[in-house]
Amino acid sequence: MNTVNPTDEQIALITNKYNDTPFVMVNLLKFKCDSSGKKSQHLYHQYTRKVLPLIKSIGARVVFYGAMKDIFIGTADEIWDEVLCVYYPSGKLFLHMIAQEEYQNANKLREEALEKCILMISDMASM
Repeated sequence: MNTVNPTDEQIALITNKYNDTPFVMVNLLKFKCDSSGKKSQHLYHQYTRKVLPLIKSIGARVVFYGAMKDIFIGTADEIWDEVLCVYYPSGKLFLHMIAQEEYQNANKLREEALEKCILMISDMASM
C-alpha cells in the first residue's frame, strides 16, 4: 500500500519516539503525470510555497530540495523525481504544524501532485 499521508501508526511513531527530539524528514517524491505525460511538480511547488511560512513559524527549515538527475553508484527499481529534506526541532512541533487548518488546506495540492512518496526520519549526525 502506498499513500501520501501518514497512518495513525506513523503519527504514533512521531509522538512516541520523536516528540521532543529534533530530526530531518527525508522526502522522496514521485509526481503524477497528466494525460499528456506532463508531471505535476507545479502543484507540489504551490504546496511548498504555502507551507514554507508554517515550517519557518515552528523553527523548522528546508535543508535541501532538488530534482533527482542520475544514479551514480548502484541500481534502483524506481527513480524518484525530487528529494526534500526538512529539519524539524521536534515531533511535537511537526505534528502541531500538520494539524493546522492552513496546512490541511495546502496538503490538498500535495495529495493532487504526488503519485507516491517515502518519508524517512533521520537524525542530525555530526561529522
